[in-house]
Amino acid sequence: MYGISKFIKQNYDLDDAIYYGASAGAWNALYLSENGKKKKGPSLEKYLQKIDVSGLSNLFDIEHSIKQFYLQHYSKDDFNLHQLNICVSQIKQFGIEKKIYNGFTDLEDTLECCMASSHIPIITNNNLFFEYKNKLCVDGGVFPFPHPENVEPNLIIYPHMWDNLNIRNKVNMRTFNISQNILWGYQDACLHQAELDNAFNIYS
Repeated sequence: MYGISKFIKQNYDLDDAIYYGASAGAWNALYLSENGKKKKGPSLEKYLQKIDVSGLSNLFDIEHSIKQFYLQHYSKDDFNLHQLNICVSQIKQFGIEKKIYNGFTDLEDTLECCMASSHIPIITNNNLFFEYKNKLCVDGGVFPFPHPENVEPNLIIYPHMWDNLNIRNKVNMRTFNISQNILWGYQDACLHQAELDNAFNIYS
């Protein structure tokens, strides 16, 4: 998904885009909202490519590592946070409620929301829930779509959107090749540029 998002950022005007993201899509939405004002320091892609996942215990460690990278090298002014909407599943007395957060003004709070949206009970770490704004939360991907029912998206980005046979549902986190997967996503986007052009209303 990051590779696809990278291609989109490089080839389309996203100034007026509105992003809805859940789970991994929340992190990609945050990346897409980068406004290009940051001039110094390492890029997210270079950081992702250098992460040694073999030394990390679980998905939470990866998310926490990415959060610390963002806080160290970025500020809220490096993002168009007004473009961002993050879907979280909140635990209620009689079930789960879909909650979409927006209006972010603080980068750390935004990152915490991404973590809440990505929390798969027991799998992310040993905890059932992730607490965000004093609410018990789990993966926003519980719901089919991260956007409201009255919103018709131009494009939905997801791992298997172009049926790349290299992408597998089950992977070994400790041997996961981040660079290779970014490249596959980018190549897929290149091969389907006509479809992306149509989604962004660009016609030759």
